[in-house]
Amino acid sequence: MAIKMGYIIKNINELNMTDNEVWGNKIAYLSDANRNGIPVPRGFGIAFDKNVFEECKCEFESNLISYFSCLKKETGAKCFIVRSSAQGEDRENHVFPGLYKSKKDIKTAEQLLDAVEKCYKSFTTDTIKIYRNEMGVQPYQKERFCLLIQEQIQPDYSGVVFTKVPIDSYYDGDSYLVELISGHCGAMLQGQIRPEASYIINGKSKQLDVKKIWNAERANLDVGKELLYKIKQMTDRLIGLYGTELNIEWGYEREQVVILQIRPIQHVKSSKRKVRSLDKYLGLKAEAMRKFSQKGLFPKKLLIIESGKSFDVIQKEIEKENGLQGPLTVRYSCEKELGLPRGFVEDKAAAVAYIKSTYNEKWTIILHESICVRHSYELYLDGEKEILEHVPGMWESDSKVSTDVWIFHGRQVTALAAGYVRNAKYESVDTSYYQQVEPFLECSMKKIAEKVYPYIQTIRKDWNLDKGNNLHFVEDEKGIYYFLNYRKVPEISECVMSEKELTVINSLDDFSKWKGEDILLKIDLKRGQEILLKQVVPLLKESGTKVYVEFGLLSHPAILLREFGIQVLPLYTIHKEYIFTI
Repeated sequence: MAIKMGYIIKNINELNMTDNEVWGNKIAYLSDANRNGIPVPRGFGIAFDKNVFEECKCEFESNLISYFSCLKKETGAKCFIVRSSAQGEDRENHVFPGLYKSKKDIKTAEQLLDAVEKCYKSFTTDTIKIYRNEMGVQPYQKERFCLLIQEQIQPDYSGVVFTKVPIDSYYDGDSYLVELISGHCGAMLQGQIRPEASYIINGKSKQLDVKKIWNAERANLDVGKELLYKIKQMTDRLIGLYGTELNIEWGYEREQVVILQIRPIQHVKSSKRKVRSLDKYLGLKAEAMRKFSQKGLFPKKLLIIESGKSFDVIQKEIEKENGLQGPLTVRYSCEKELGLPRGFVEDKAAAVAYIKSTYNEKWTIILHESICVRHSYELYLDGEKEILEHVPGMWESDSKVSTDVWIFHGRQVTALAAGYVRNAKYESVDTSYYQQVEPFLECSMKKIAEKVYPYIQTIRKDWNLDKGNNLHFVEDEKGIYYFLNYRKVPEISECVMSEKELTVINSLDDFSKWKGEDILLKIDLKRGQEILLKQVVPLLKESGTKVYVEFGLLSHPAILLREFGIQVLPLYTIHKEYIFTI
């Protein structure tokens, strides 16, 4: 499709998938879906080259306003939105996450022209160049700048559907993960707020087979089955058109599901390193738990079932294990992966049912008697350093409470106690709740250091600790420690506070206006979504910035960033310091 006079404007119903090299995948998918009877917001696309604003700006703006006036009359909408549809955006191996600008709440022609120019400028930033270089994205020989102008719907609900969760080994392609919120989901997609409700829909069932994922903080919203069934029907149709691995953004307006975006799920390029065969390798977590059990560091009954077994074999192994009684915990292990599903179940029968609904044959199954967790710890050890971090209750990826910290220098300890009342999370097979915990005083900090110190000495005798090592353990209501996980991590070079003001990053979108200065990372991630941080690694590497975290140097996001080669440091500005000898 040739572009005359440096630009072209087309209504969305005049395009299809064959135009994606000019228009980009966003416009191409939505126009093709529209042709196949899928409801999408009405609008038009513009594609132009970099000289349009110098050579034919007046003509371009005149035609743009003319199309906009027609769209306003056709739709009667009060507001419109300008969205990027770059030629290289939303491809299989790279998505340019939140790097191109969009502008909403457009009402007038003047606002439209301003929005188009600002969105165009986001195509030429250094951030885009850095991302392209890091991801190996080749520039187009004749690059077009493509934007989509659409009516801005006012949804009752909106959200996303993952036909396969875009994290290796999390859920298979037979289930749909639906995350939604009341009204517009823009803030949710940017990571600023959490979904109000999440559901797993069985994609193989002709009828609606749905399970709500419990969220203790925001559990009030419960949409009707009619909406969920419509989402399933629409997802089934889109899979039939575009394949089984899709990320679908949708809105629900006037009792109709409207599709806002269709993109292929991003695949992280596989590493060239050699991987041990899974029939011999249990994964880091399972191997560690087996060793913990042998060394007396996990004093409960433990069953480990190697990967690659059929469900019938798994069921028989669980049923014949007479030592497993009462409430149980199901975990999975695969290579170095974090965030795999975890379930608290009532008994062996419930464990079998949970495994049937979540199991991936690449995973090792870990089954043990449940622990009533009162405290969670992460312990870092290398050839010289010993650092302990703690949060009351469960320590999840999305934890928002600051950690208590102990830095050991032999028996000399520098302890940093979180200086505010924390809202600790507690969870079991039948309940999930939060409880406020007062800050620890010096006596409590010293008591914990004295209790943990002998474990440090024992572990040093049994583990190769010359490089960075991270061990996760918990404490139950009786004060018993249970070690649960181990992984090799990059060495911690320093443990200091920032003496200058930091730029706070609340979402991936914040990186579009970030200028390379040191940051305080506060992106909110669900369990299992930590790998999405890899999308910002190219930006952080190029700048050489320091990344500070409030919620634990040994937390999952901090560990992953360090494994990607990013310097991550703790922020201790709200802590009270104690120094003592144990």
